[in-house]
Amino acid sequence: MSIIAFILCGYAALCLTMAAYGWTRPTGGIDPRAQVVVVLGGGARVGQLQPVGQARVAAGVASLGPGQTLHLTGGLAGGGSEAALMAAEAKQLGVEPHRITQEHESRTTQQNALFSQPIIGERAIVIVSDNFHLARAAMLFRGHGYTVTALRGTTYRRGMRRALWFFAREGLSGPINLLRLIAWGLAGGLGASRDWRIRTLT
Repeated sequence: MSIIAFILCGYAALCLTMAAYGWTRPTGGIDPRAQVVVVLGGGARVGQLQPVGQARVAAGVASLGPGQTLHLTGGLAGGGSEAALMAAEAKQLGVEPHRITQEHESRTTQQNALFSQPIIGERAIVIVSDNFHLARAAMLFRGHGYTVTALRGTTYRRGMRRALWFFAREGLSGPINLLRLIAWGLAGGLGASRDWRIRTLT
């Protein structure tokens, strides 16, 4: 087997593994071990929550148990806050405002984890996102010190071509994000500031 064929087979295996990891996770369902249900952004355009974002919020609400907080994380590339749009959706679905926390600045999954830390602290969490995204999200949140007790997918489904594209993208993003996690730790050990690492490594 040539080196190129070996690399392609390894990449295909990684994509399938990450896909299987995400698609085996349920949509909704309360995990009493967690204190916070974290819904990741990724479904808003021009100040409007899209169906993918609505499905993430709905799955988050379906995963919210008594005494748990719903944390919504995500900014918008063009300005504004996806978290605020998700909060409005959650309130329409019946979540009381005092049970909702928001993080408005993040642009990447790694930033979702980093920027939410001052709000969530050491509380255990459930992560809610699209199924294709769950493997990478779990790696990043656990890599930044969170206790992740469960993962929840959504009911949102893309067409076959677009779904294959997202799974292929995750197969590339996973190793890249792993390297960023390693670099984050090494840079911190060498004394680099948190602000520098956020600007450079996320």
